[in-house]
Amino acid sequence: RVHGTKRVAAAVMNKLAPIANRLAGVGAGVINGSFRIASSASPYVASGLSKARVDLGPPSPADLPVIKASLSKAVKTLATGQFMNYTVKEAGTKVLVGVEICCWFALGEIIGRKSIIGYNV
Repeated sequence: RVHGTKRVAAAVMNKLAPIANRLAGVGAGVINGSFRIASSASPYVASGLSKARVDLGPPSPADLPVIKASLSKAVKTLATGQFMNYTVKEAGTKVLVGVEICCWFALGEIIGRKSIIGYNV
């Protein structure tokens, strides 16, 4: 009876061996593909990180006069009603930028509070 069990195990192993070989080949292909993706994406990631260092940093003292001028221009536009002359595309872009600023502010508040609802007092 022991010999029959060994024969069954050997038959099963003979049937499973090709499947295991195919799976090993698929695994190697996945690993090689992921290395190719990582190597082709690295220039884009490096470019994005260099742009993020510049764009996401705090304003420098040299930027303050430009910020002041743009804010005074925005106040003048609102006070004189020049915003009524915007095209729909310009107005939509400005509204979406304002909504984005509000969303980032709200997210910062949530992160600062460490809670979605209210402050822990």
